[in-house]
Amino acid sequence: MPPLKKKKAEGMTRRMVLAATGAAAVGATVVGGTTYVRWWNQPPGRSLQALSREEYEVVQRLAEAWMPPGSGPPDLSGAEAECGRFVDEVCVRMRADQRKLLKLALQIVDRVPYVTTFKTLRQLDRYEAAPHLEAMLQSDIFYLRQGVGAIMALIALGYTSHPEVAPTISPWFNCGFGR
Repeated sequence: MPPLKKKKAEGMTRRMVLAATGAAAVGATVVGGTTYVRWWNQPPGRSLQALSREEYEVVQRLAEAWMPPGSGPPDLSGAEAECGRFVDEVCVRMRADQRKLLKLALQIVDRVPYVTTFKTLRQLDRYEAAPHLEAMLQSDIFYLRQGVGAIMALIALGYTSHPEVAPTISPWFNCGFGR
């Protein structure tokens, strides 16, 4: 029997780089495709008018990560202010194409942390979700940054118009607040 030859230790070869790139492209296509399939025509969740239960939970997690308990004037967190319910009510009044884009944005935002944590945004607690929210708001990816910014604007409107928060804020604005 011939003696075994030791294989020379080599760095990354071109073939390895091509295989990794191909695997990443396939992975992105699969994740993107499953997000699209899961998103498409999801019915509203129980007691919701437009958002699915998952989408509602994404809004609630974003609201709580941004405004945890004790951070607002009336000591009301973003989730306790039911910002998800507010966004659902706004969604009903949107044109169908705008509603679909917002729902798709919520599905995408939910999956962004999966790349590093193997958890969706909904599966993270508010302390784990906060740095992901900050990273998305500072992202180099324009569409992600703008999409999250739009969602956060709706959450801010829902929070400031909540009956417990509006009286604290209304003295600074002549237009008034409230739902």
